[in-house]
Amino acid sequence: MKKLTPYVRVVLIFGLIFFFVEYFIDSEKPAFIEFPLVALFLSLILFVLIAIEVTYGAIENIVYQLLDEKQKEEFLKERSFTDSHSSYKKWMRWLTKSKPVEQNEEILREHDFDGIQELDNALPPWWLYGFYFTIIFAVVYLVRFHVLGGDNQIQEFDKALTEANAAVQEYKKNNPDLILLDIIMPIMDGMTMLKELRKTKFGKDVPVIILTNSNNDDSLSESLASGAYDFLIKSNWKIQEVVDKVKERLGA
Repeated sequence: MKKLTPYVRVVLIFGLIFFFVEYFIDSEKPAFIEFPLVALFLSLILFVLIAIEVTYGAIENIVYQLLDEKQKEEFLKERSFTDSHSSYKKWMRWLTKSKPVEQNEEILREHDFDGIQELDNALPPWWLYGFYFTIIFAVVYLVRFHVLGGDNQIQEFDKALTEANAAVQEYKKNNPDLILLDIIMPIMDGMTMLKELRKTKFGKDVPVIILTNSNNDDSLSESLASGAYDFLIKSNWKIQEVVDKVKERLGA
């Protein structure tokens, strides 16, 4: 039987990289769809992972061919997925703490009155540790939110909303010459804010530059239709270039 370990290893490592890429890249669509370079990067990562596994497998096969019959037998025994000493078996034994069928007599409970045989197996460690974790989590949650008075989700939202309203009032008071605006924001998205801004006395004429990682044609068209001066993709612009763009608009 072919070993599943290389396939599992490739899937796990690539899945982990894919998760972090999607988590850290700001985009409305999946990053590998919105940014072709991300798709290329992920493809290269997958290619390299597969190449490493293929190379390792080829080297292992060459080593196997150089062994004599006895060494080959030991070699296959050590790498057998079903061998009793394989890492898989050891891992499963640790996870379940189960006893083999041959040792059932050791854990057989006295249960003769109804003719049912019952085995007194120990609780699996994965279940036991998971249960301990929920207890620890509950204690931390209790102390954090009910003893120390930490903010819950509603309180965090109210604070964020208060800060957003304060920023709006600060804007009205200072009347800035130009606004840099992102599309993806926690309280109100950039497109909604831009439209609301154009309805106010203070914001109907102020120049707005959209600075975002959301490379979306609909967002571009909508922002320009709402009066944005320009639409800049963060990954395509250096800080000094953004500064130059602002100075260009302000005539500085």
